[in-house]
Amino acid sequence: MASFTPFEDSSKRRIVSPEFLRLRWQVKDGPLSQAIQVLEDATNSASAQQPYQSESGVVHDVARASLCSPPISSITVMVDILNGLNEEKFDEALEEEDDHDYDDDDGEWKGPTMTVKPSGEGFVTVGDYVNAVHPWLMSLREDYLREYAMLHGEDEPLPSDTEVWLVPMRIDMLSFLDSETEEPPFTDIWNMVAKFAYNTIHKKESQD
Repeated sequence: MASFTPFEDSSKRRIVSPEFLRLRWQVKDGPLSQAIQVLEDATNSASAQQPYQSESGVVHDVARASLCSPPISSITVMVDILNGLNEEKFDEALEEEDDHDYDDDDGEWKGPTMTVKPSGEGFVTVGDYVNAVHPWLMSLREDYLREYAMLHGEDEPLPSDTEVWLVPMRIDMLSFLDSETEEPPFTDIWNMVAKFAYNTIHKKESQD
């Protein structure tokens, strides 16, 4: 039986799977059939899309694919914008009894993390990742709206109806785009992701 190592194993270079790069993942409440779509072609941002999960609960085939290459036994996920709060915000978080961690040794704020492990395939699949990370991101959605506004000098969080989308080019330190910063349908960003997917696929082919 093959053995796999954590994503954080520095002896191995990981490549995000082309299947994961097909996802168009919105951090929104409701069924996955409305939140996540799957591109027919990761290298073509205008290609046809299908729901990641049908209304009857049938999950798309990409869910069975490895999250990255080579496959991994686990991955710890963080959100970039929630991983660098200053001292003032730390004090505010304490007053609000926030459950995030603060490292007294290095004086750095440690934002929320999620560790994803395989459900039974031996390695972490796209489905394992989606099932664990989507509800976790939903729990952090208000934090994102508030933190993004604070970083840009605003006192009030972004509007509650702001669209928030995952940029799928990294699977460990997550970044997002939103409808307050960029104009939907985010064509330039998705074209950039498609170019990244093209380069990733050709890099993987050269390694196989």
